[in-house]
Amino acid sequence: MIVLASKFVREKKRRHGDDWVVLFADNLYAHLVPQVKTIFGDNKALLVYFPLGITEMIQPIDAGYGRSLRAGIGRELDLWLMDAENLLKWEGKMTAMERRILVTHFVTRSQEHMLSQSQDRSRISCFERTGCLITSTISGFDNLIAPQGVTIPFVAPVLPSIECLNSNENEEENIEAQNETEEMNRMAALISDMEIEDGELLLYNDILNTIGAEEEI
Repeated sequence: MIVLASKFVREKKRRHGDDWVVLFADNLYAHLVPQVKTIFGDNKALLVYFPLGITEMIQPIDAGYGRSLRAGIGRELDLWLMDAENLLKWEGKMTAMERRILVTHFVTRSQEHMLSQSQDRSRISCFERTGCLITSTISGFDNLIAPQGVTIPFVAPVLPSIECLNSNENEEENIEAQNETEEMNRMAALISDMEIEDGELLLYNDILNTIGAEEEI
């Protein structure tokens, strides 16, 4: 896990530089090792752990990694069976212990291949497709998200950027100021078109309202 954490922070620096990123993880013991946490923290990768019991809801492994791992185990078995002695042993009688040990070797070699540098892109794509690498703002990387079982066009939900929010606020302020200006111009036009008697009536009513308010006080 220490090797994978080091690879992750190198990729993070390449894509995001010195900015903070959020990394979601389950409660696997390897993710909780202090040295692993230090690698992420020192390189501005904030670890956020999922609650217990929801692993089946977040399945980057099922997005391709698990299938590739099983295929690798199958290839290891095929290579092993190409040895005539192994083939006879396989078709003959093998104890349960021998089979478990054999499968463990196959899994180990397949896993080593999947964790090799040549498979970095394949592993990362599993997390991209399931949304585990979603960005906090609109990004081209989010176009790669393709949840399993979704057959209609999918757009990743994202938060608007600070620039977008500021732009919307400025637009609202401009509209409000424009409305106020238009209202003032309309009132000025009405007053300019009024007859003197109307103006005197308005002034007289204002005076009465003021006197009435003072008497109530």
